[in-house]
Amino acid sequence: EYMGGGKMSRVVKIPPFLGARDAAKLLKMDVTSVYRELRVRRSRNTMYWLDDSDTFRAFKGTKSVIFPQTAIVELAQRKGMSPQPIQLEPSEYESASECSDRRQAVIGVMGHVDHGKTTLLDTLQRRTPGKGEVDREFGKITQKVRVTTVTDPINNKQHTFVDTPGHTTFFRMRSHISNIADILIVVVAANEGLLAQTTEVLQYAVEQNLPVIFAINKIDLYRELVPVTLKQLEQQVRTLRLKKWSVECLSGLTGEGIPSLFKAIDNVCASLPLVAARNVPAQGRVVEVQKLTGLGVTFTVIVTCGTLRPGQSFVLGDFTSRIRLLLPTDKYALDPKIRHSHRLEFAEPGQSAIVVASNVSNGSGIIPGETLFEMPPKDAESLVEYRKMVQQYEVSEVVDVSKISWEVLRHFGKDPLKMFPENKSQTQIDPPEEEYDEDGPIPIILKADSEGSLCTLLDAFEELQAMIGGGEFDFIIEGVGEITATDLKTAVAANKCGIFAFNVNVPAPVAATAKQHGVKIYSRSVFFDLLKDLQVYVRSQKQS
Repeated sequence: EYMGGGKMSRVVKIPPFLGARDAAKLLKMDVTSVYRELRVRRSRNTMYWLDDSDTFRAFKGTKSVIFPQTAIVELAQRKGMSPQPIQLEPSEYESASECSDRRQAVIGVMGHVDHGKTTLLDTLQRRTPGKGEVDREFGKITQKVRVTTVTDPINNKQHTFVDTPGHTTFFRMRSHISNIADILIVVVAANEGLLAQTTEVLQYAVEQNLPVIFAINKIDLYRELVPVTLKQLEQQVRTLRLKKWSVECLSGLTGEGIPSLFKAIDNVCASLPLVAARNVPAQGRVVEVQKLTGLGVTFTVIVTCGTLRPGQSFVLGDFTSRIRLLLPTDKYALDPKIRHSHRLEFAEPGQSAIVVASNVSNGSGIIPGETLFEMPPKDAESLVEYRKMVQQYEVSEVVDVSKISWEVLRHFGKDPLKMFPENKSQTQIDPPEEEYDEDGPIPIILKADSEGSLCTLLDAFEELQAMIGGGEFDFIIEGVGEITATDLKTAVAANKCGIFAFNVNVPAPVAATAKQHGVKIYSRSVFFDLLKDLQVYVRSQKQS
């Protein structure tokens, strides 16, 4: 950039966040000068930074100091440079309207608990109702998201169906799927009509502008009640001003009305712009995160654009890896012995797949709803480094000025005696020590079989805590997978706190050691049984 007088200012590209050393290298300054220019002061092992809003941030150690883009841009300008702010986050690709690559539809199946969603899906897949994947869940209820491919027997078109739990506690799962789905099939039992979760999912449809196909179910048993249910639905549709909707009456058990449902789905698909580019880097939305025996942490993904293939490198959350395997979502849970014979060569837009990464040993904090981006390894590593830096900055402590030593305050040009006139006799060197709160939160270790289940449990625990009162919960460990020796050691160190496990394995040696040390493990395969255990545990903690 021309500055006048024959001089050119140096153009520097400034990312959203920069570490102190990287900032010094970019601006061709030494680190000490950067600290001085940006008002950073060290006190023992803590680095204090006074930002533009006159707020103190504390970083542990010199390597952890992170500056936001605005601070570096201002410094570059003061040094006569031409800063260019840049963004590092990739954007989600939106298919152009002129794109001609059709994709299969993503259809969410939702409704109130026990209205027959999974039985209907079994019938759509031409399986014996009750013998599908749901039969493998304890309690005979759906407790997690199920993704499957259904083929229309009339025209052989394939659709991606996502079955969701119907109980109120699983609202987060339903909300995630409504953000991914193209169509919602809302199942309503003819004998019960419109209930709480029916209204909830219709709100999602309105928010996302999704077309809805109402499936009035169980007409083989309650045919005479269909007019009453239909009237309720029509009234609710008017109240919510739902724009795109239709009704099909059917029996998920006997299959009556299923051909008409497929026809309704085909009609809705024909009216939607179900297109996606295939010649772009692949992207996909995470539906579930789970640990599979012999494979470690895996990710159930619905592809939104491009084509996923084994061998591709990708970024998901704050880690990067390579796709080792792609497995179909229909087959993996049936038999671990045969799943490798059902490997996928690719997954195209609208299709689902289980991504098995090459170097993931834990959940890495990935939650349903995040986006997987295919990208070259070098770019992927840079993005992950940036995302970790953002997290590091966000967890940096915003410090109450009263907790900062007077020596540091004086360095920043502050007069502690004017700031704290009530302490004129004090010559404070170190921050005052915080008082210990004896009535602190209740420590808990929580493990689950998938990230979706874990998030649902955290929501339920928080809601239950508000209902029963008592101290807050401190989840000292929350993760996916079986209970480990490390979990047990942490529980012992935390005053033998309770370990709550949902649908995961408790190895015999861990169980024996827990009993020996007096650590109680609450292991359940039914969601609501674990909540009852929590109530018992909280009461015992309040009494002790």
